Amino acid sequence: MLRDLEDQNDTQLDGLMSKVSQLKGLTTQIGDEIRDSSRFLSGLEENFENAGTRLKGTFNRMLVMADNAGVGWRAWLVVFCLVFGAFWFVWWR
Repeated sequence: MLRDLEDQNDTQLDGLMSKVSQLKGLTTQIGDEIRDSSRFLSGLEENFENAGTRLKGTFNRMLVMADNAGVGWRAWLVVFCLVFGAFWFVWWR
């Protein structure tokens, strides 16, 4: 009788150890995924910062070009909006 209880205990203990091992593997995989996602987001943030810097430079060059052309930046903005609106209209039509 006592031997049966010990065997049953050992079986349940083995099952629990197996589940703990599975949970450990799962948490390790989650940690790896979090680290990979964090690295990806850091790279993405850097890319957005670079794009923002480039857009600022492009906008500043556009303002210089507009000043040199004798046409105000508002006129260029209107032209840009009209061209963008035309493309948008054709695309969604």
